[in-house]
Amino acid sequence: MILIIQNTELRLAKKKNTELRYTCYLVTSVYTDTYHSKQL
Repeated sequence: MILIIQNTELRLAKKKNTELRYTCYLVTSVYTDTYHSKQL
């Protein structure tokens, strides 16, 4: 039973990590776009 709970927590953590990385990626690309358009 404990093993199942740990597996679920691990999966949730991975999902959160992916969402976090995706958010960071989005923020970075938006920031880069704005920065480049200001340079022009």
